[in-house]
Amino acid sequence: MGTLTETLTQPVTPRDANGIARSTPKADRPAAKAAWATWVSSWKSYTYASGSDPGKFDHTGFTYSDEGGGGGGGFSGTTFAVTVQNAGGNKYFIDGVQQQFMYLEEGRSYRFDQSHGSNSNHPLRFSATSNGTHSGGSQYTTGVTTNGTPGNSGAYTQINVPSGAPTLYYYCAFHSGMGGTAYTPAAGLVEFNITVQNPGAGNRYYIDGNGPAPTISLEEGQTFRFNQSHNSNSNHPLRFSTTSNGTHGGGSQYTTGVTTNGSPGSSGAYTQITVANGAPTLYYYCAFHSGMGGQANTP
Repeated sequence: MGTLTETLTQPVTPRDANGIARSTPKADRPAAKAAWATWVSSWKSYTYASGSDPGKFDHTGFTYSDEGGGGGGGFSGTTFAVTVQNAGGNKYFIDGVQQQFMYLEEGRSYRFDQSHGSNSNHPLRFSATSNGTHSGGSQYTTGVTTNGTPGNSGAYTQINVPSGAPTLYYYCAFHSGMGGTAYTPAAGLVEFNITVQNPGAGNRYYIDGNGPAPTISLEEGQTFRFNQSHNSNSNHPLRFSTTSNGTHGGGSQYTTGVTTNGSPGSSGAYTQITVANGAPTLYYYCAFHSGMGGQANTP
């Protein structure tokens, strides 16, 4: 019996400038893919000469691990699922959270997946001005790429956050008032400034002035410090749980990767977390008082 083989050209270096391992340099890929398509066709002819081809090998090529669209295709950054819902007018929901405050760390890549049908006619863009071009700003394009048509499979807006990037705002290119804020902290430790305010229904945590109790995203493998030095934090130690409202909601304190320092309301006080790989959705809460906290997604 004959043997069909196809050997791909190996890379010049194990990884490219982005740290992505490649089985073939990009310059060689078209030829390699064509050779693969020929190999598959020959293999099918050889194996199913009697005409019994079950159709299990109908691929006419292959995709390298760092190619491809949609929310995957080997993309090694963080992907957020974007939907559009009517909440007093159309709004972006990021991972199910309305106009979520985002923290996009410098030097990292983030993909806003707009494959869901609700994104049709709502292309997500960035600006250094709140509400983007609808408020006199301009589109921010440094490190930004787009793919496909919002509302269709494979559609996304992606950003590789450059060093020194300003605070950004995501917005809809066609419609005002849909987006939110994307902070761009430097690589390494990300610090949030925590205050406690009463918006009229009891004390709540505010994060970097946003609130009450905003939903935030804490990326796996990163370290986040919740700075509780402001005197409004006195007697309000921030803790984490896998249960909404923590111990006040019948849950227990989550301690994996968590450290604390000092007394809330005093200089140097903080709660810090290095988010573990595979960490569950978390909830930040006050150890002493119910109803002050919110949700912390861990993409």
